Amino acid sequence: MRMGTRALIAAGMCVAAACGGSDAEGYDYGRACRLFSDDEAAAVLGVAVHPGEVDDDRTIPESFCVWVARGSSTSPGEAGYAVFISEGTERFSLDEFNRDRRRRDAVEVEGVGDDAYFHSPGRLPFLNVLVGEHAVTIGVEGDADHPVTTREAQQIERAVAKIIVSRL
Repeated sequence: MRMGTRALIAAGMCVAAACGGSDAEGYDYGRACRLFSDDEAAAVLGVAVHPGEVDDDRTIPESFCVWVARGSSTSPGEAGYAVFISEGTERFSLDEFNRDRRRRDAVEVEGVGDDAYFHSPGRLPFLNVLVGEHAVTIGVEGDADHPVTTREAQQIERAVAKIIVSRL
């Protein structure tokens, strides 16, 4: 994975906080790239994408996946036009979700999962979605060829959430 993508995500990501690949109820964590397909990523971004790329530098392998647009223009330290999904763990889901929910910049989103809100850890907002006790963070980044406004990021993130909620 390019360092720019890692730097982008680390800036405001919800990071998995527990070890292991499943909880006591058998929930299969570490499947971010299986929650959303390459074709779905291409559809929401409106361009061809590279296959979803897992970041295994996480506490739970495969809990983070990014789809980057093919031919995306990048400079050192930039991520390019991309969408990502980061899964929380059982411990993360409620504690971190609720903590970030109380942030002043949190904006409630209705009709997605059991609870959802946007918050802005960087230039563009992230969408945190809770389904049962399982949380995911969805984010978008633009580049010079594909600038993304806050409104566009929110639309893309909602579209991703509506697809993956039934898969959690």
